[in-house]
Amino acid sequence: MRAHPVAALFPSLEGADFDQFVADIREHGPREPIKTWNGVLIDGRNRERACKAAGIEPRHKEIKFADEYEAIAYIISENLHRRHLDTGQRAMLGEELRPRLAAAAKQRQKAAGGDKKSAKAKSVPLNSGEAKRSGEVDHQLADMLKVGHDSMAKAHKIKAEAPELAAKVRSGEITLHAAYTAIKEKKRRPHRNPEITPAKEEALARAVLDDGMSLEDASASFALGSVQVAKIAVAKERARRELKAATDPAIPLSMSAQERLDAAIRRAEHKLEVDFELRVQRELKRALDETVLPAYHRELDEAREIIKSRKGLMDRATYTKIRNCLHSDRIAPLKDAALSKRFDEAFHLFSKLENLLLDEKEKPTESTQVPRTWAEMMKARMSAKWRRAHSNMQNRY
Repeated sequence: MRAHPVAALFPSLEGADFDQFVADIREHGPREPIKTWNGVLIDGRNRERACKAAGIEPRHKEIKFADEYEAIAYIISENLHRRHLDTGQRAMLGEELRPRLAAAAKQRQKAAGGDKKSAKAKSVPLNSGEAKRSGEVDHQLADMLKVGHDSMAKAHKIKAEAPELAAKVRSGEITLHAAYTAIKEKKRRPHRNPEITPAKEEALARAVLDDGMSLEDASASFALGSVQVAKIAVAKERARRELKAATDPAIPLSMSAQERLDAAIRRAEHKLEVDFELRVQRELKRALDETVLPAYHRELDEAREIIKSRKGLMDRATYTKIRNCLHSDRIAPLKDAALSKRFDEAFHLFSKLENLLLDEKEKPTESTQVPRTWAEMMKARMSAKWRRAHSNMQNRY
């Protein structure tokens, strides 16, 4: 029997797990019927395969749904709790479901005849409570698959920019976070702080003093690695203007002696401020480059070496086999609800021990990137400020 395309997206039982399932079907028979809708299999692909392998005629049950959208929601609801998928796998599954769910939602809205209230009522996913933002496929998928909207956005970006990584996330080979980090690292380019020429320094200072641009925006606009460069350029330009006003022979009588003295004092103060900022910046850079960051990275490298040598108690195949055996779907039918609940609790408790039972090679520990020099730290800070400024401009217009 032909399976529904959405049901076919969920992984099938293979290998020893499937053989065990066939043996269970042969001994006890199928516990549940294979569910269909309009002659299409929507639940029980593995049961149908196992029945065929065991030589047993399967039972079928036709289910009625209002439309395609409701059928898709049912398939997701029935399969999600049986499959041991992590957050990244569920989010990537959502990317594969997106076009079909969008088409089903559009058909549902069209069938509602333009009645917004009716369309909203029918856009609520099955068994998920009231959708937070009915009619938006991203939010419906997040609710159906029990993942955050941020994870859905990352999955969309990974699939669009690196399909090969999307396939690895889908299979569970790497995590969603690792794939997303790999994309960002690939895009990152070495940042060079351009030489500040006198013309560029003057243009930058005018942008701040005359056009009202902030120091951060000016630094980003002129592709500078540090806002300190902009501060110094502004201070120099301000002092130059005051000196010109105080000594310009074209206006010899425009300032009194006291005003000229005040201007000279301000120039001296500006020079002291600039010198002080430069000294502080040099000392901070020296301390970070020579003491703080090297010491921090030594400790970080030692920690990574310790983590790298972490040994587990079993390999992943053994761990998966034990975990599958604990799942209530893998054992004979239990009439005792309390005992069935205990098996389910044992399965989830064992799943949480994955990091302790597997070694570092099979369950890598995720780590964050830390700058190694002052220059790297300034580049990261300016990159973040530029992204915020760019986002603010987009939101504004």
